[in-house]
Amino acid sequence: MKKVSPGVGPKQPQVVVLVGATGDLSRRKLLPGLFHPGCRVIGISLDDGSVKNLGRYAASGIAWWPKRPSSTAALT
Repeated sequence: MKKVSPGVGPKQPQVVVLVGATGDLSRRKLLPGLFHPGCRVIGISLDDGSVKNLGRYAASGIAWWPKRPSSTAALT
């Protein structure tokens, strides 16, 4: 798969509403794919939890991918 050239992509900040934010699919695939500057994620789930817990959950999914930047401090 080719790398995306710099400057390609949305020019404006993006907001994504993620239904089922604490599910396995979102932890393994969706949250790591949405982790980039200019993208805000609003997570909705039936599970009880807090924003901090969701941040930790997202950070664990992002850390699972070896090529992701290690700076996930903004999520916790």
